[in-house]
Amino acid sequence: MKSNPNGFILRVIAELGGGFDCASAEELELVRKTCGDDFDYSKRIIFAHPCKTISHIRYFREQGVQMTVVDNEDELRKLKEHWPEAKVC
Repeated sequence: MKSNPNGFILRVIAELGGGFDCASAEELELVRKTCGDDFDYSKRIIFAHPCKTISHIRYFREQGVQMTVVDNEDELRKLKEHWPEAKVC
């Protein structure tokens, strides 16, 4: 989605059962606008920014995303405080 955020392409990926690697609230919002409420955000989105802002952590959590990645110890501490139930891949 970073290289081609075209709505048609995103819809086709979603309809074929694909998921998305989102690194920002803006990217997640694009998926929300394109794929709608029936899309399973808990299993088909991964929050993949290496240095997450707390506001984006909260937004992804509020939108039902469950998966993220961690690149360092500081990110683990942030998740423990602001998103303790996150699934780290």
